[in-house]
This record gives sequence, structure tokens and C-alpha cells, in this order.
Amino acid sequence: MGLYRFLSKVWRKSSFTTKLLLVAIVGTHALLSSAFFKVWDPDLDVRVVRGLILGERVASIVLTVWMIWALLAPMRQMLRFLQEYDRHGRITELPTEFPDEMGRLMALTHKVVTHLDESVAELAKVSTTDALTGVHNRRFATDRLESDLLAARGAGAEFTLAVIDLDDLKETNTAFGHAGGDESLIGLARTLRAEMGPNDWVARWGGDEFLALFWKATPTEVATRLQGAMSSLQAREIRFSAGLMLASGRHSASEALDAADVALYAAKRAGKNQIRIFEAATIP
Repeated sequence: MGLYRFLSKVWRKSSFTTKLLLVAIVGTHALLSSAFFKVWDPDLDVRVVRGLILGERVASIVLTVWMIWALLAPMRQMLRFLQEYDRHGRITELPTEFPDEMGRLMALTHKVVTHLDESVAELAKVSTTDALTGVHNRRFATDRLESDLLAARGAGAEFTLAVIDLDDLKETNTAFGHAGGDESLIGLARTLRAEMGPNDWVARWGGDEFLALFWKATPTEVATRLQGAMSSLQAREIRFSAGLMLASGRHSASEALDAADVALYAAKRAGKNQIRIFEAATIP
């Protein structure tokens, strides 16, 4: 970028085409002009003169090629910029202050890629977010549960998986309309999200059901946190039941979900607004 920066500073208003022509003229004529002064001496042998002119011509070509290569540095920088984004999804620095065609191309490239990156991020967020509650959706939960089980398997770790069901949603819809039911779902989602740790997550699994994952917390600890959430929601007449299970890398996603579902059904049978922890010996 050195030669391009220098010419842009000296001839700021000149176009890139003008810079390119200037470099070509200087490269092809400067050394040849000096050669003519050298061979002007009438005492020089003709072969020496030819050798001087040929040498200066070759040197001029080499100089011209090098100067054009140096002037095209912005193109190489844009290529590196695009390769970095394509391979790693990272947006690196790209000069945007030059007013000529090359400068505008760099600025436009940076603008378009930045806009593309923001659009892709927004689409990714929309595709994994539940539109009503604002928490993650089933698509996110399905993929994330699989990846968390792999992580647990690799680290020999455990986490608590919770299936949470909003109680009596149909009755709420009948009494207060679907807007009332929606408010209950939103209220439960917000309360659950407030209970999440740094790597925990909650997703709307479908209808009135949510799936939540808690790292570094036993089912008993999670049950205590959810009981606090129950207390805060009861004033708003929002009630839920939850089934918890302790998952590790030895479980598959379906096994973990089935166990949490068994605990949830036990909570429902106990009269709703209850929390149950899966234990194979006590819950059929």
C-alpha cells in the first residue's frame, strides 16, 4: 500500500487510472531517457550503445512491472479481506479514506461485507429464536442439546436437563383469550431466562412446553431455583410443572428427553405446579 498511499497523498484528486498511467510512463521512460544521455557520446562503440539501450529497456520493464504490482496493493488487500471473511467469518480492517476508484471499491467492499455479515447474523438469530417469547426455539434446542452432550462426554461433565410445562394454558386461553395465554408464555419464558447461568439456555420446545439446560447445577439445585420462580409467578397466576434429570455424556438426546418427560408426567400426576426429579428407582 506504500506507493498507492504516497500517490494518493501527492495527487489526492487524481483517479486510479491516472496513477496507473503515471507509473507506466515513469517506469518505461525514466531509465531509457538516462540511457540516451549515456550513449550520446559519439566515441562509444555501436555494440556498447546497443547493450546500454537493451539493458535500460529491460530495467525499465522490470521497474514498470514492480511499480504496477506495488500500485495494485489495494487489490491484494481486498483479496485478503475477503479470504479472511470467507474462511473464518472475521471482518478485518480495510482502508476506506481514499477518494479514487480503488478507494471507493475498498470502502464499498467493506460496507457490503459488513452489511452481509449483519444480515447473516440476524437471519441466524431469527431462525433460532421463538418469535413470541424471545427465547430460543426447538431448532436451536435440538442442535444445542446434541452439542452439549458431546461436550459433556469429552469433559466427563454433567448437567441438569429440565422439561417445563405451563399448566392449564387451554383454560387460560378460554378465560382470557389467546392474548392472555401469550402473556403467560412470555412471563414464564422471561422468568426462566432470569434463572440461566452463563452457559445455560432455555428454549420453547413447542406449544406450552419449554426445555432448559443448566450446567454446574444438580437437579436438586435447579429445583430450588425453579421453586423460587414458581413463587414469583404465582402472584400473576402463572403456574408450571417441571421434570428434571441429570444428564451426562453417556446419555443420548432422546434418552435425556425421555427421562425428563417421565419426571414431568410424575409432576403433573402429583397435582401440577410441581417439580419432580427423574430417578429410575422411584419413577416408573
